[in-house]
Amino acid sequence: MTRSTVDARVDRALLKFRAAFEEAFNAHRMAEAEALLVAAEEQVNILAPRIRSWLLYYRGKMNFTNLKLDQAQNNYQLLIEQSDVEPELQVLTALNLGDAQVEASSWAAAIQSYQQALANPKITSSQIADAHLGIADVYNEIAINSGGWLIPKVEKNAFLLVLRLFFEWFLRLL
Repeated sequence: MTRSTVDARVDRALLKFRAAFEEAFNAHRMAEAEALLVAAEEQVNILAPRIRSWLLYYRGKMNFTNLKLDQAQNNYQLLIEQSDVEPELQVLTALNLGDAQVEASSWAAAIQSYQQALANPKITSSQIADAHLGIADVYNEIAINSGGWLIPKVEKNAFLLVLRLFFEWFLRLL
C-alpha cells in the first residue's frame, strides 16, 4: 500500500468517526457518543497521530458537556500545545477552550482563547461569529458577577417608597 492510500483511508475513517460522533452528540445521545469515543480510544495505540488529536478534542468536548471543566481545559490545552495540529482543529479547540474557561470563570484566559481562534487564518465566518459571541459572553459574565447590570427595583407601593426614602435620608445623616 502506498502512503497516499494509507492517508486516504485515515481521512475516510476520521470523517466517518466525526460524522457519527457529531450526529450522536448533537442529538443529545450522550451515551452513544461516549461509547463511540471509548471504542476509538481503546485503539489509540494503533491510530494515526491526526486521529489521536481529534479523539483528545472530542474527549474534551465530552468532559465539558459532563461539567468536568478542569479535565476539558486540560484536554484542550494539550491540543493547543501540540505543533502538528491541523488548522481546523486548532480553531475548534481554541473556541471550546474559551467556552470551558467562561464556565470556570477564567474570563481573561477565555478572552485570550477566543482571540487565539480569531488569529487563525483558516477560521470560517461562523467560527468568527462564535468567537465574537464568546467574547461578548465573557463581558456579560463579568458584568453580571460584578453587579454591572444591576437595575434597582422601583417601589410601586407608596408606603414602601416613603419608607425607602426615609431610610436613605437616615443613612446620609450617619
